[in-house]
Order: sequence, then structure tokens, then C-alpha cells
Amino acid sequence: MRLFASALLVGTGLVSTAPLREVQPVRAVAEYNDNLRPAGTMARGELTLELQIQQAQWFPLGPGKGSGTVFAFAESGKSPSIPGPLLRVSKGTVVRVRVTNTTDTTMVVYGLTGRQQPAPDSLIVAPGATGEARFVADAEGTYYYWAAQVGCTFENRMYEDSQLNGAFIVDPAGAAAPADRVMLISGWVMAKLPDGEPDLNFEFFAINGRPWPNTERLTYAVGDSIRWRIINTTPAPHPMHLHGFYFRVDARGDIERDTLYWPGQRRMAVTELSTPGTTMAIAFSPDRPGGWVFHCHLNWHVVKNPAVGEFMLGPQEREAEVTTAHAEHDPNNHVESGMGGLMMGITITTPPGYTLPTGARRQMRLFVNDGPPPAEGLPFPRYAYVLQEGAREPSPDSLRSPGSTLVLTKGEPTSIWVVNRTAQPTQVHWHGLELDSPFDGVVGVGGMPGMPTPAIMPGDSFEVRITPPRAGTFMYHTHMDEVLQHSGGLWGAFLVMEPGQRWDPEHDLTFQVGEANGFENILNGTTTHAKRVLNSDTDYRFRLMNISMRGPNLQYWLVRDGAPARWTPLAKDGFDLPEYRRQLAPAKQVVSIGETYDYQVNLLPGDYALELRQGNGNLVTRVPIQVLAWQDPVVQIASAVLPLPEGLRAGATVLGYRSTGTPLVELRKGTNGMICLADDPVIPAFHVACYHESMEPFMLRGRQLRANGVTGEQVDTVRYKEVAEGKIKMPTQPAALWQLSGPPGSYDAATNEVKGARHLYVVYIPFATTATTGIPSTPSQDQPWLMFPGTPKAHIMFVPRM
Repeated sequence: MRLFASALLVGTGLVSTAPLREVQPVRAVAEYNDNLRPAGTMARGELTLELQIQQAQWFPLGPGKGSGTVFAFAESGKSPSIPGPLLRVSKGTVVRVRVTNTTDTTMVVYGLTGRQQPAPDSLIVAPGATGEARFVADAEGTYYYWAAQVGCTFENRMYEDSQLNGAFIVDPAGAAAPADRVMLISGWVMAKLPDGEPDLNFEFFAINGRPWPNTERLTYAVGDSIRWRIINTTPAPHPMHLHGFYFRVDARGDIERDTLYWPGQRRMAVTELSTPGTTMAIAFSPDRPGGWVFHCHLNWHVVKNPAVGEFMLGPQEREAEVTTAHAEHDPNNHVESGMGGLMMGITITTPPGYTLPTGARRQMRLFVNDGPPPAEGLPFPRYAYVLQEGAREPSPDSLRSPGSTLVLTKGEPTSIWVVNRTAQPTQVHWHGLELDSPFDGVVGVGGMPGMPTPAIMPGDSFEVRITPPRAGTFMYHTHMDEVLQHSGGLWGAFLVMEPGQRWDPEHDLTFQVGEANGFENILNGTTTHAKRVLNSDTDYRFRLMNISMRGPNLQYWLVRDGAPARWTPLAKDGFDLPEYRRQLAPAKQVVSIGETYDYQVNLLPGDYALELRQGNGNLVTRVPIQVLAWQDPVVQIASAVLPLPEGLRAGATVLGYRSTGTPLVELRKGTNGMICLADDPVIPAFHVACYHESMEPFMLRGRQLRANGVTGEQVDTVRYKEVAEGKIKMPTQPAALWQLSGPPGSYDAATNEVKGARHLYVVYIPFATTATTGIPSTPSQDQPWLMFPGTPKAHIMFVPRM
């Protein structure tokens, strides 16, 4: 199923639309059903419900705003409703449902049956006939019932049959129904393409019969216990995302079964994928006031609603309505005026005396840049988030994809000043982060009394205040005119580290799938990837993210020879998993839109690939990964001799490592008297050194002392004493030492190069002084100087620019 009519969006030409046929003259207007009141009559432990299937007139945008003709369920003697009447009973209740078909076509009704039986029953009801289902509600959970014309499957039920859905809830026996809400998701397509496929430009999505902004607005207080049941009766996937808070997933199911998780199985999330025909139960408790939203993160399911009936636009007008900036409405009312579909607004009331935190904060500046007009064949200009690093602002035309990776520290109060250099109003949503509502980025809903979330107008800036309460993997992206700005590049990764921890991109790897300008999925900003070189016997963290616009079923596979490797799950949506969940598992993971997953990876030597795949398994792109034995002796030798002049490298002895945390061993016996030490795998920064063999007794003793726990100046205190006692032999002639250093991740094994390398040259002359050498002991950047004069470590310092 296509998620949107992509031919329109990528500028390859317009297509005509065929309106759907009218089914029959309209008999009644369908009402919205918020699933608050159970239907039917209870007597002597048996529930009796009389249902009708009717033709109905549905006004999804409200009275007077156009309507369409659909089939709908109605409780006998009442108006039809969308969704159908709520069927809610306690476990063990006998249920008798009579369904009368008032239409002129045969209908098949599913879901009116017990669940603990080999095969579910269905009703086939001819025009004008009545069918009856009598069964026991034998399993607790969240279920539903649905109907369609004969021959119409659940996957194809997009047109007049699409609203024949109703919730069926079975509560625990002997207990009052819990104070939860039932939200049934339905969809409706108003037109077909000439080839008979659904025209998804004219598709509605609704929650309890209403699309945003007509959906019910929910109000709660700080500390309330909130429980929702979500039912997806559409043939489309919906990654459902809650702003501002984590929710707990208590159960998952479908029309036939429901699995209530025991406490240890429950997981926390900010986004949960609802696949077609499935249900879930979630719970959360808000701890901050303000305006928030709950919505599908598949962007095409929250675009502005199409006009209905006599107000229906043509294909070209609908394309412009979805893909261009919404200049016709106040940008500070964008969410209300420019979005639609699967979204609900939530207000958490402000408790007395509540104030936003104040005080000193770390300061960051994030620029929203745009590029030149789009190239031929591409629909939109490019946009980018660019972080200011250092004193100079980034240039206005600097672009990058993804946006700059933002790194914050848990518990550190931070201000991010967002500077809008583009010609469009914008705002940033900090996806998954627990922050105060005014800074969440939802213009028109977010904020508190007296402090609404504003649009960031062109040339203006906005201060976002964040004090991250947890370390984890998050994302940030635009929340205005998403089709234009999001597909243009306004998305990036947001990492929060533990106090005292620095982000080490050499071992902490981010992989973020997003959207290119032509609506294709790209990984870390591209579809082509250079080989990554990792080391075996080394822990890596893979941070997997999906912020694409229409990739709800994308999967990450880490494979070797086509088969999944194994990795250990660490976190979901930035929330750490409990220890018992951290077990080695096959390296395949669906990462839906708005989700993040963290994995620990420790691999054997060999060739691997991190693959991004569609839900059907088709490859999107792959990152080749070569894992070297830690480190491969060939790599250790090649990198260890880099400090030496070319003529000395081939004959040097090299000491290196057979595995992480073990002492140095001889990897190669040399011939020219030079000894080189390979890079220490335990230390993130790169450092190698080479020295004359006459210094080895002194150097070896230092390594032994450090291995035994001696640290700092005490190492030299012990060595100086042993030199004086004749236990350590020192050189009688000058001896050279060459060093090369680089920051974490600077060494490229494929090219044997160090980016940003720093060199240092030393000549050891033990016990030398200024008087014996004529070299000053004052540090200098312009001339040699003597360090540690008069000691066994006395040496002449040189710097490269001399």
C-alpha cells in the first residue's frame, strides 16, 4: 500500500482522480462516538445488543463542511455512529448481538465471537436480513468488530466500508470497568486513481470518528493516572507518538487475542508502532503542565485534511495544499490550521504556584539555514540545522544532512537559542525529551497560560530551555509545514550523556534514517556509505533512529554473510532497559518513525554490514563494516611506526596487544634499534610512540609500575630511586623519541592516516642540565628547551614548527 500519492509530490506530473460512486440515498447523519457509553441492555448476566448496518452521511470536518456517504453501525432506535456502538462487558458475560443489514448489499461481520476457540466466527447478513451471534466473553482485553461487503478484505477496506468498526472491551470479572479511554482509529479514501488504486491525496484518518482539529480535547491534572486503549482498524501502520512524557505499554493484541504484560514485561516508550488491525493499552502519569499532543508520526497521516464532498479540491489544488507553506493562516496557529488526521490535544492543568525553572544555563546556538532554490526535478529547497561551534557563526548557506548532532549532559540546565535564517516560520520539536511545554515546539497547542509556544519567524530566534532528566538517544526536527521543511532536511540526532561522560563517536555510533528531497529514505544523509573499520573484542554502542516521513516499517539488520549477527539491546526511545532484558539477540530490529533503539555490539573479526531495509525486506542502503582482530597485528604495526621518518619505519620493533586489557607483546622484531608502541585500545584518543632501544629499561619499568596500580609522580619517584641504585640501566648517548597523537576516532585503518595529527620530537640525555648542554630549561614554542633537567628523564623538547 502506498502511503501517499508520491507521483504528485515529486513533481513527475499530475494525475486525474475518479470520485467514488454514491452507494444509495442517504438515510441518516452519522454521529461521532467517543466510546464513553457501552451499548446494549444487561439482564440476568446477559448483554443484548441490537445493531443495524446503515448507509450514513458523514461530516468528518463538522456540520456544513461537506460530507461523504459511508456504511456505519447503529444501535437499534438510535442514529448511526462512527465508530460503531461500544461493546463493553466483564469476562464471563454472555453476549447476544443481532445485526440487521438495511443496505442493498450482503455484509460480512467479524469479531462478534469468543476468543478461546479454534477459529473465529463471522456473520454473513444478506440485504434486509438479520444475523445473530451468541457467545461468552471469555478473554480479557481490547478487541474490535468490523464489517465489509462480501469479497472486501480488511486490507482493501478503504472506501464506503471503512467506517464499519466498533470497539469490543472485555474487563476483568467481578471488577468495575477501569477509568480508561478507548480510541479507535479509522481511515477513509474519497477517490481512486485511474488505475483503480486509492488516491491517498484524498485520504482521511480519524480518532473516534473525527480528524484533528475536531478530535476530542482531553484535560488532566499533574499526577493523574491516565490509561488509553488504542485500536487500529485501518490497513495502514501508525507509529503513535506522545509529546513530553513516556508511556508504559501494558498490552498488545489484535482482533483475536490480547496479551496483558506482567509488570516485568512492560516497557516504556514515547512512540509505539500500531500495525494494521492491532490493539494496545498504554498508561502514563504527567508530571508537568501545559499543552501536548498525541499523534501518528507518519507525516502523511497528519497533513491538513482534504476538503469533503462539494468542497473537494482537484488534484493540483490538493497537491499545493499539502506541499507548500501555509501562508494563508497565522503561523502561531499552525497546528490547528495546517495539520489534520491522527492527532489529539491534551491539556495538563497548571497546579497553583507552578513556575518554570530559572538560573544559569549552558548556552548553545542552533541555526536554521536554507539553500538555493531547488534543482530541476526536486520539489523543495534544502534546509539544515547547523550548530555554532566556537566563536564564529556558521555561514548562512552552510548545509548538512542530518543536522548537527547535539550533545547535552544529564541534569545540566541548557539553553538552545534557535536562530531562523530561512524565509519560512518554523519551530523545533525535541522528540522524546521530557521538557516544559512552552519549549516542546508545537505552535498553537504547546505552552502554558501566558506563555504559548510561538512560531520562530524569519530572522527571529527562540530560547529553548532543557534540563535533561536522563541520558539517552533522542532526535529533533521541525514541527511546522512538515512536508516542506522536514523533507528539506530539518532533522537531526540529539544525545544526552551521563555527567562526566564525553561522546566518543569512534565507539558510540549514530545511524539516523531520514528523508531526502525526492522523498527517498537516506541513512545519515546519504544512500552510499564508505566502509567503517571496527575492532573485535571491543564494545560499541549503535544508536538506531528513524525520523523519515513515510518509513514506518523500516528495519535495521546487522549481518555477516547475509545472516544476522547478534547484539544486546540497551534502550528504547532513550529509556534504559532493565538488566534482564539485556540479552544477546539476533541483530534485526524494526525501528518505526519516531523510535530510537540502542544496542551494544561486540563482534568477531570479519566483514559485516549494517543494512537498512523496507518492511518487505527490500534493501534500501547498507554500511559496509570491516571488523579487525583487536587490533589486527598488521594494523597495529602500520599505525605504530607512523611517528618515525620513512627510512626508519620498516626496521623498527613493534610492541602491541593481542586483546583488550592485556600487556604489550612483541608483534614484530626489528633491526634498526627503534622500538614503537601501538595505540592502547583502552584509551579513546589515538597515541603511538617510538624510541631508541637504549631507553627500553626505563620505559618498561614505567609500564610495569602502572600495571601494578602506581600512578602519577610516584612512577618517576620509584624509577629515579632504582636508577640511583643501579637497577635500571640508562643510555650513555642521546636517544630519540617520536610521538604522534590524535583525538578519538581520528585514525583511519583503511588509509593508515590520522586526521588532525599532532607530532612531538624528543631527545633523551639523562641527567643533562643547561650547563652541560647550553640549552635553556624554559618552555618555548620557538626553540628547543630542556625538560626535567638533572634527572634520568632529562630530554630536549622540539615542536614541529621549528
